[in-house]
Amino acid sequence: MSTPTKEGAGFEPAVTFEDVWMGFDEGPVLRGVTFQVQERETLILLGETGTGKTLTLKMAAGLLAPNNGSVIVLGMKSPR
Repeated sequence: MSTPTKEGAGFEPAVTFEDVWMGFDEGPVLRGVTFQVQERETLILLGETGTGKTLTLKMAAGLLAPNNGSVIVLGMKSPR
């Protein structure tokens, strides 16, 4: 008996960002961000101040909605 792989059927990503844009009056901070995180996988966000690390985490937590694109966490799409 074989064990399913991440690429196989039945494995949905725990977190999906697809073409996410987020910004403020000063302009966009996130521009077309796309990535997936599988269950039990670790992702590290690195960047300088003001590059959108905290915005990304707040969107993953459901505290903010993107201006454009989609954020899906555990199968649930974030509200607009």
